[in-house]
Order: sequence, then structure tokens, then C-alpha cells
Amino acid sequence: MRVESAKSIILILLISFSLILTVALWYYQPDYKEVTNNETVKNTELNGEQQTMAQIIRPDKVVFSNNNGYYTYKDSYKNNEHVKQLMDQMKNFPLLDITATKSKGIPEGDRSVELLFPASLPSDVITDLFSISDSNSIVSKVDFNRIFFVYKGTANEDSSAEVVFVNDQNEKVLKGLLPKNGATSLIKDLTTNKDVLRDEFLYTPDQTNHRIYLPENQVDQVPKKLLTYNAIDVAPLQNNLLSGDKVTTIISGNQKEQRGNYKRLTYTDTWLHYVNVDSALIGTVPSMSKYQIMTKALNEINAQMGWTDTFKINGVSTSPQKVDYLMHYNGIPVLSSSKGTSTISITYSSKNGNIREYSRPLINFDSYRYSESQDATLPSGNDVVTYIKDSPQYNERLIDDIKIGYSLFPQKAGSPAYNLIPQWFVHENGKWKELDLEEQGISSSKGGE
Repeated sequence: MRVESAKSIILILLISFSLILTVALWYYQPDYKEVTNNETVKNTELNGEQQTMAQIIRPDKVVFSNNNGYYTYKDSYKNNEHVKQLMDQMKNFPLLDITATKSKGIPEGDRSVELLFPASLPSDVITDLFSISDSNSIVSKVDFNRIFFVYKGTANEDSSAEVVFVNDQNEKVLKGLLPKNGATSLIKDLTTNKDVLRDEFLYTPDQTNHRIYLPENQVDQVPKKLLTYNAIDVAPLQNNLLSGDKVTTIISGNQKEQRGNYKRLTYTDTWLHYVNVDSALIGTVPSMSKYQIMTKALNEINAQMGWTDTFKINGVSTSPQKVDYLMHYNGIPVLSSSKGTSTISITYSSKNGNIREYSRPLINFDSYRYSESQDATLPSGNDVVTYIKDSPQYNERLIDDIKIGYSLFPQKAGSPAYNLIPQWFVHENGKWKELDLEEQGISSSKGGE
């Protein structure tokens, strides 16, 4: 009898717990909410700037050659002001007699100036970089990543220059003529102001045709920075990207996800990523050219006042229809960073031309403190090449670039600052990798630590 009573009590308790759980589940409210655009401000502008096409296209390096000697600006790792001035002057240079050509090999001349760009660019951008009297003279549907200004004989005030556009296969694709005024202005630092230049050498990785210019000597006074940051209000981007949608917000830790009509906006305190699932469907509308993609993205970011730091174009493709921008500081690219803090990327749908994906930072940076003791001294290009050749970590045949770049990472948790550290990087098999030269005993002085 006692056993039966115990069973009855247990059964009653189980039924009671079941009812309690049912009621709890019924009234449970998950951590999400639904909002409409009426609850948000209609502002769609960030706190950044607008840019022109010429401003977001900058060469990584300017190289002067003279009788097989190579030179670049001493201050190219300090403030890049000489490169900026050169590019600004180019906009006033008339480029004449533009014609198509196709031949292998690097242009030859007694003296030359070479501009090396980080991306393969469509020929349409020539109208943004030079003064062109007839834009219809530009041969479209060819790409280039270097511009050579070639001087025959002694470059003097009566010299003109042949202008040759070269692609990443070392093929000459376009050529033109730069009259003597522009040509003389362009090469004056080599002919009359050589004190602003430093020696470089040409390195071609084993079994490749890649041309990489590196410093003969160690590189002094590369700024090392401690950066503070400001939050970028996400509301204008929500208003722009989720306009008219009924939105569900899901919170998971420090990450929020907002879902609209076929749209998903994911963001934290430092980065944002947007996807339009409907736009990801395959369609049949005419695809955009590289220049159309670049122009569309530039206009959309300008409409958002979205250039919140210094960004330069780093790549553009037609399949997928995508353009990437990379943050620069003092003219040096940020090649390694915590997620989403140094790149802007836009991908367009082939179905309707709308934004399919959009990624960008939600912080912008300010310099906190600077002194000469916080400059870094980095090893020479010769030391870098020796390290790569001796290291089993690298395959020379897969290397197409080596450069000084920045690493950008937050200080310890809770600190309102980021460290911006200069170091050598190698581009191997499509990815930038930091070179740990100190591991091999190659000195690299980073003052202020």
C-alpha cells in the first residue's frame, strides 16, 4: 500500500513539473525583437568623407630607373607625400596618341619612371588619372597594373616620354605620349632632386617573371602607432540596407543579427557584414564591366559618406562582380588585422545589380601619440630575400610580391586602443603572410616598446 501511495505521489509531481514547463515554454520570450523603420532615424550617412576615383587609386610604389639602377622615395614609409604630389600632377598631364599594342617584355629606355599598382585596373581609369582630350580614344577591355614613362637618351627639359601600360603577364597593352612639360616634371626628382630617393634592387623569384623592388639597406623611421578609435553609428547603414523591411533582431553575445526580407545584417562593435539572399540568385542580366563595378561602388560609398579612414582599391573582378578596398596608414597598406577592421568589400548580384554582400569596419582610427622613439627600423630587402630562400616555409615559385605593411590588432581586452606595427610581408599563393625575421636572428628594431 505504501508503494502504491509513493507511485501516486511521484506521478502527481511529474504531472506538476510537466505543467510548469509547458507554461514556462508558452510564455518564454527569446532574446529578439521586431522593429520597423519608423523606429529608426532616417539618416543614411556615416561620419566619413567622399572620394574621387583618382583618390582611391594609388600606386604601391614609384620606381625610378637610370642605367640599370633603381630608386624610390626615402619617405615612402613615412608619409607618402611625394607619391601623392606626383599623382595629383598627373591629372594635369595631357596623354596623347593612345593606341593599343600587344607585345611581351618590359619597356626599355635609358631612364624610366614606373608606377606599380596593387590591383589589375581597367583601361577606363586612364581618364581619371590623366588629362584626356578624347575619352573615346581609350581602348577598353584591357587591364594594366603598371605604368612606365620611358625616356630615350638624357632626360632634360626638351624630353617627351613614351607611356606604356603593362599587365600582370608583362604584356604591353597600351601606349601613348607624354609631352615634354609633363615628362620633365615627372622625372625631375631623378634628374635634379636625387637626395629624396634611396637605392632599390630588383628581385625576381625563382622560375617566375614577377618584378619586386626591395630596399638595398635597412629601412629606418617607419612609424609605429598606438591608435584610438571611434565607433561608427550602425543606424545609417541599417536605414540604407534594410529600408522598408520589417526587421527581426537576434542577439548572441556581442554579435547582433538583423533579418529583413531576404536580407541579413550581422554586426559587432567593430565590423558589419550584410547579405541579400534574394540577390544571390543566379540571373541573366548583362554583367557589369570592371569600371562599372568600381564606379557603382564608389558612388554608393560616397552617398553613405562612407570613407571613414584612408582606403585604396585593392582588387576588382567581374566574376564575381566584386571590388575590395584596403586601409592605408601613411601610405602603407594594412595587410593583417583583426576581423573586419581594415577592409571594405562590395559584391553585386548578377541577377539585378543590387548589393549582394557588403562588409566594412564600424570603427575609425585616430593617432594617439607619436614620437621619434616609436619609429621602427626594418631589415633590408637583401636580408628578406636571404631569409625566404633559406626558409622551408616558402616556395619562391608561388611568391609574386613582398612589401612592408602594417599589422593592426587591439591591445588587451578592455583597452580602447589598437597597435599599428610595421613589418615585412610576403604574398604567397594568393595570401599575405607576415615574415618572422627575428626568429632567424635578423634584427628588426621597433622602438618605444
